[in-house]
Amino acid sequence: ALGPDHPEVLSLLSNTGVRLFRQGDLSGASTLFRKLLAREEKFHGLRHPHVVLDRLNLAACLMALSQGHAPSQGASLVQEASGLYRQALADSGSMAFSQGIRQSLDGLARVREASGDLEAATLLAKLAADILIQEHGDFSRNQEQDARSFLQSRQETFRLLAKLLMDQDRLAEAEAVLRLLKLDESAPLLRGLAYDTHSQVSFTPDEHDNSVTFMGLQHGLAAVGRRLDELLALKQGQGLTPVEEQELAQVRSNLAEAHQAFATFLDILATESEDMSAARAMDLGMRRLDAIPALRSRLRDLGGKVAALHFLATDDSLYSLLTTPR
Repeated sequence: ALGPDHPEVLSLLSNTGVRLFRQGDLSGASTLFRKLLAREEKFHGLRHPHVVLDRLNLAACLMALSQGHAPSQGASLVQEASGLYRQALADSGSMAFSQGIRQSLDGLARVREASGDLEAATLLAKLAADILIQEHGDFSRNQEQDARSFLQSRQETFRLLAKLLMDQDRLAEAEAVLRLLKLDESAPLLRGLAYDTHSQVSFTPDEHDNSVTFMGLQHGLAAVGRRLDELLALKQGQGLTPVEEQELAQVRSNLAEAHQAFATFLDILATESEDMSAARAMDLGMRRLDAIPALRSRLRDLGGKVAALHFLATDDSLYSLLTTPR
């Protein structure tokens, strides 16, 4: 018989948790994912892709559960989910685990949205979307399930980003994201999921500065993580020299400092957003209006009476965005 911590048993528990979540049994799914996370940490350690995905699954359950509770209890669930997303982001960064990084960013964007911090949520969603665009998703025909999962993740992130932008009246940016979403929804699944070289997420000047900071932190964290993994592999194999043992201790310390730098960045991001006035929010949305004339020019080329109409359906709202030639 297989033990409770055997990989096949853990995989079965994970699949069961996902099925419960999809069936709407959020309480059962969250209970199972808590047990699974504890077992995975015992079997794999704290830094492992399976552990990261368990944290992300548990956080998603908590976010969904928060919507059906009283405000105080819901806020507590959101706060716990935020901690799980932060830990998943830091650990994914140290492993250069791209899927974990983008899913953590997407989750943190939803946390900030739930807290009413739309500007920070937008930046986090843009960072997640940017990673998804860079991941071209080149899947072979025997990887159809993986391709569908990847495409679904990209569409969910685009929908979140478009909603956030439209809620802030940043219509030009929202229109660009909706066009990307339409490409995804209409493109044949297995004919290459990559966009052309002109497809990208646009950052405002303020967002660009923060995105550069994020990428710098990410690259630094990944470098520390790579060296840690190299030293741990040496220790498990031929063993470490006294000098390497000292380096291992220093690398562990550097990793803790890098994690703290990530946490500080997220805290500062939230503080900056809280100070943003309504007037600045409107100005932020107007900065991208330079994208509208290009679209209008294309519409005129098509006949002058052609208009672009985008719809975005969310759980509680239906958004529409109309762009005319003039």
